Amino acid sequence: VTRKDKAGNDVAVLAAGARHSCALDAAGRASCWGDNSTGQLGTGDLTPHDAPAPVAGSLRFAQLATGGSHSCGLTPDGDAYCWGDDSTGQLGDATTSLRDAPVRVAGTTRFRLVRAGLDHTCALTPAGAVWCWGANARGQLGINATTPRSAPTPVPDFRAAALALGWRHTCALAPDGAAFCWGDNAAGQLGDGSRAPRATPVPVAGQLRFATIAAGASHTCATTGSGVTYCWGAGAGDGSPTPARVDGAPPFVALAAGGAHTCGRTAAGAVYCWGRNTYGQLGDGTTA
Repeated sequence: VTRKDKAGNDVAVLAAGARHSCALDAAGRASCWGDNSTGQLGTGDLTPHDAPAPVAGSLRFAQLATGGSHSCGLTPDGDAYCWGDDSTGQLGDATTSLRDAPVRVAGTTRFRLVRAGLDHTCALTPAGAVWCWGANARGQLGINATTPRSAPTPVPDFRAAALALGWRHTCALAPDGAAFCWGDNAAGQLGDGSRAPRATPVPVAGQLRFATIAAGASHTCATTGSGVTYCWGAGAGDGSPTPARVDGAPPFVALAAGGAHTCGRTAAGAVYCWGRNTYGQLGDGTTA
């Protein structure tokens, strides 16, 4: 769930991870609930909570991001803090030590948005530079290497206007709306027509221009300025390694991607979902 910041950008104030969720109140105070086995709730302990529990400390955040077992928040001044599992450096504090309360991301770089994948994290500076940290076995940090990083590392020679992180891949929209992706590509989730992993950003096929982008476990979807939605990666059969138009979809103004399902919201507030529905995650009253 997003709201507009002072610059008109969409920022996340409610975020759902693999087994936990976090939200901000109107004053920017964060609360989290759910699994807490690695400190991902940030409550100063490892006790699960079945109702919202305040994140430790007195920090105020402007936006949130939740990954597999970690969480991050961005202050109004652009300082990034993370908490939870840090086994691959996804907290970005230059260690690999679990943290049950927020710890500041290493360095002096300030950011305007932060996104979390399964066990990696990326953030975008006001100038459009992309910095990533955490797991990198599939090249999901975009730094032309496959070794993890426990502190923010810039994606070389790349500028972006938007970011979306899947489980082990990362996608971004360039300022002109062109989509680029990197990382795991076994299901074609990078959209470049191949199924080979990429350790640096590669353009999504088709020369389309997008306004929004969302990434799931092994798929990616994006919407053009006119609201037409395309997806690539895991799906029916072997999935599509290039953008495929979503049939019958109305124009969307926002997208959200779960592990294996996707939802879109129209300008009028109507929500449509598609994909896996084993647990009723499409909300249509069935499990088909």
